[in-house]
Amino acid sequence: MPSAWLLALALTAGVVAGPAATPAAEPMCRNGFVLVQDKTLLRFDENAHGYAKLGDLPRPVNALGYYSDLGYAISGGQTVTVDAAGRLTPVGPAVVPGAYAGAVAGSDWLLLDGPTLVDVQLPTLQVVRRVQLTEQVDLGDWAVNPLDGALYGLAVSPTRLVRVDPASGRVATTSLPNVEGVAFGAVSISAFGVLLALENSSGRIYRIPLTDPSRATFIEAGVTAYHADAAACPVRWDYGTSENGDAPRNTVTTLGVLSIGAAVGPDDGVTTPAIAAEATSWQITVAVRNTTPEPALLAGWLGNARATAEVPPGAESAVLSWPSISVPRTARALRLLLRLYAGSPAVVAPTGSASGGEVEEYAVAVRWPQPAPYIPPSPSPPAARPSPSTVVSSVPPPSPSPVALAAARRPPPPPAPRRKLPLTLTFFAGLLVPAITLAARIRR
Repeated sequence: MPSAWLLALALTAGVVAGPAATPAAEPMCRNGFVLVQDKTLLRFDENAHGYAKLGDLPRPVNALGYYSDLGYAISGGQTVTVDAAGRLTPVGPAVVPGAYAGAVAGSDWLLLDGPTLVDVQLPTLQVVRRVQLTEQVDLGDWAVNPLDGALYGLAVSPTRLVRVDPASGRVATTSLPNVEGVAFGAVSISAFGVLLALENSSGRIYRIPLTDPSRATFIEAGVTAYHADAAACPVRWDYGTSENGDAPRNTVTTLGVLSIGAAVGPDDGVTTPAIAAEATSWQITVAVRNTTPEPALLAGWLGNARATAEVPPGAESAVLSWPSISVPRTARALRLLLRLYAGSPAVVAPTGSASGGEVEEYAVAVRWPQPAPYIPPSPSPPAARPSPSTVVSSVPPPSPSPVALAAARRPPPPPAPRRKLPLTLTFFAGLLVPAITLAARIRR
């Protein structure tokens, strides 16, 4: 059995090691949608601002949906899966041979078959229910709105927004006079409830907010197609934390890199931030990455105070400045929330959902001033005594100034004792007095 030191050395050198972990395969897409342009498979970002080619398909596909990192579609009388390279793999007969509109909700592949909604369970391809629609609609594609669970698509002549309740089959339509087109074969809906629809002949992608369809706009994507289809990708979020339960979250940018620090994930945009307790303003440099073609916005909240800075394409850092702040007198740390947004967001807030970028949070240490240490006074050095070789000056030192002293009160002296005669004199006097008295009597 090797010693602990040898084992540690072997582990450090990589001699004793398990099999290397195989990195997980990159999913076909996140936060956006895949689109079939005839026989070309494209991946768009969630706002349809850009796309990248994934691969070429051997033949067109219809009713495309996305499940477990694969596309499911109808092609050539078969149900097929589509991988990120565009390869088609047959997995069974076509469940609904003539289906054009398809979307996936969870593990339910929802297909439109004339006046009927067909619910197919994935990956088993079992039909679990059929729902009759309240009216027949002609749609080139439909998609699931993640905010209300309903299916939406665009009908033409005139252009109308069609909503289908997948539970009841109820159909509702809304006129779209500002949306022009003759065929909308590819439809997707973002995590924020915005319908993205390709108009095949013009190559425009319309952006229609489902909460207010009258605000529809379009992007000249230049993706014209005779045959088109689309499927929404799963949503990947980057989360922050919040004490009020409404944690900030941003969708992760997947075409290019838009991150705080080197990459989305670890909080690596700032290193050990600190602030002086007496500070009235504050500034911090944040590491960022923006390899997308569009400018981004960095916002920071120090406590409740907000600061913002633009992050142009290619930027590696951004400076946030707070010209006026006040540090609470009892604070030991302040919360710093950083949010990087794609584009120019309509709402910049420390809570809720946002498109693109990343969320990071830090505790900013408050540096309080240290009290001045007490230094006792140095004692006076003792007076130097003259050595025998020292010449003593004849000039007397100056006498100290007299200090008046309070007169001391003394008690009065005790009375002096009376002086007494010696004993012999006393005895002699005692004899003399009677003798004198007797002599005086005889004379008489």
